[in-house]
Amino acid sequence: MTAATEPGRATRRRGDALLDAIYAAVMEELAEVGYPALSIERVAERARTGKASIYRRWPTRLDLVLGAIDHVMPRLDDVPDTGNIRDDLLLVLRRIGAVMGSRNGIAARACVDGTDDELARAVRERLIPPRKEMMLALLHRAAGRGEINADAVTQRIAETGPMLLHGELLQRGVITDAAISEIVDEVLLPLLRA
Repeated sequence: MTAATEPGRATRRRGDALLDAIYAAVMEELAEVGYPALSIERVAERARTGKASIYRRWPTRLDLVLGAIDHVMPRLDDVPDTGNIRDDLLLVLRRIGAVMGSRNGIAARACVDGTDDELARAVRERLIPPRKEMMLALLHRAAGRGEINADAVTQRIAETGPMLLHGELLQRGVITDAAISEIVDEVLLPLLRA
């Protein structure tokens, strides 16, 4: 019997399967112990891989954590395009809300709101701006279709939906679909069509 077929032993993972295991391990560590106590050794143990596999891809703990957070956040290459702004906004805010309300979202928020200034700054500088650009692209596309006022497409408006979701989570502890619809219908669309 080979090591790959022995009961209780995992086969050697590569590529996306290994990356997914490492990212999941990082997010679990962040959720359980936070960034200050996160160790590469424990991440490697959780992911059932060697430390060398981690250090080969991410030279620092900061790089590893940023990679994991980036992995769980809504993807930049997956901007909805339903043909109308209301449905696009609902889809993207549902995706953002699902991440924010998950264990991964809690771990990611702790990195921004936590005590490590270098990590919080890196998340704000490297991971959040591309997501704002995703929202801006969605809004510019709608303005090009004539659905919304092009002058209303600003950085601040692009931030409004996600910030209201964050506020919803802080105030109520959960982001409901009804709240997402209200944010779109009562706040975003009136601002964008003004």
